[in-house]
Amino acid sequence: MNFDALRRLSSRLTLAAVAVMSSVILGSCGGGGAATNNEQNGALTLLPSAISMYAGVAYTFQIAGGRPPYLLSSSEPVLLPVPARVEGHSFQLVANNPGVIDANLPPGALPIRSVVLTVRDAFGNVVSTPTQNGVTVGQNFLTGYGLQATSLCGSGDACAGADTVVRMQAVTNGSLYGNRAFRWCVVRGNFQFVIPEIPSNQPETLVNCFDTTSDHQGVATARLRVPAGAAAQTASLRLIDVPTGAYVDEVFTITAGTISGNLTVLPNDFTFTGPRQGVCGTGNADFLVFDGQPPYMAVSSNPNVVVTPSTTNANPGRFTIQVSNSAVCMDNVSVVVTDAANRRATVTVSTEEGSTAPPALSVSPSTVSLGDICGLSASVTAVGGSGSFSANSTHPRVGVSVVGNTVTITRLRPDPLPLIAYPTTGTVSITDGSTVATVTVNGVAQICP
Repeated sequence: MNFDALRRLSSRLTLAAVAVMSSVILGSCGGGGAATNNEQNGALTLLPSAISMYAGVAYTFQIAGGRPPYLLSSSEPVLLPVPARVEGHSFQLVANNPGVIDANLPPGALPIRSVVLTVRDAFGNVVSTPTQNGVTVGQNFLTGYGLQATSLCGSGDACAGADTVVRMQAVTNGSLYGNRAFRWCVVRGNFQFVIPEIPSNQPETLVNCFDTTSDHQGVATARLRVPAGAAAQTASLRLIDVPTGAYVDEVFTITAGTISGNLTVLPNDFTFTGPRQGVCGTGNADFLVFDGQPPYMAVSSNPNVVVTPSTTNANPGRFTIQVSNSAVCMDNVSVVVTDAANRRATVTVSTEEGSTAPPALSVSPSTVSLGDICGLSASVTAVGGSGSFSANSTHPRVGVSVVGNTVTITRLRPDPLPLIAYPTTGTVSITDGSTVATVTVNGVAQICP
């Protein structure tokens, strides 16, 4: 047997089998053996690749190109934690305050820490942010320090018609940041800031934003004011670190209820006594208002009790009560006093008769003459008694009228027809309701055509 021929035949069969298998594999690849495109959606990109982040503030990153899912990693996972896997094309990061900062920063520069973010897609493509001038995390002096509100409100942080003092402290790693510029701003809610906060004796202005500096303890202070008619609501303010632009928003509650604390009115009860029996008291008196916030207002519930002025910005406030109408006595008339914070107090005013008995009623003169002239008048004066007089004539053609304590007696004319002769004398009676005095009237004309 020719063994060399057999070996050559076996080798040719083996090569033929390999060729057939290769053709099958190539055929399964579409005839051309095309490879998978690892960038079929574009080059893998992380946006933004350079950004200055602040601790405690949320930032959104976008992933473009490549193929999800994406695997993420951070060179500083404690400082800037990232999700391990992202199915979509965006994610949000919130950095912590850096405890270690980059070396060789310029004097006065914001303390920052550089972080490298790395993204790997499903194809194995990898992209990272630059190690320099890439992603940095800046210290946020306000992170973790909430609003401290001080007010006289019974509930809530602030209340309608009142002031509230708010404080924020700039502290990082135990270091206080005094004499640092901050800006307070209204974000949402029915309130404004009162400036100047210090000193308090200067004219006030209400603004939506104002700049201030922190004190030696790193505390930034502001005074906010809520209008008296504000409804209960949730409000928010913003404190901005001016040198860096970092900010923090704080939410607080505004209540519509009245605030604690009372007005002090001295005196708050008045009684006016008349000079004698039958006469109610009248006169003027002052009262003062303490422990409130100007302007003060005072309103009377009775037209016979007048308060002046109606409003005052003085502190303490001073008002004058004027009481009139001695004929009608009043019991516990209310004068309502309010201040700018809608605190209320009540002043009561009463009038009463005097206890002294009035002098006996008398008239002067007690005899008058009408001179036998038609239409002529004569007057007498009533004194004593209660001071309230009425009169009556016994003569049919003698008329009488009373104004105050003056009684006027007149010969009436013309006489009714048929004309007759009337008596030449008559009597006028004057009374205060309890006693009577009379006046003799002579010289009454008999006939007045």
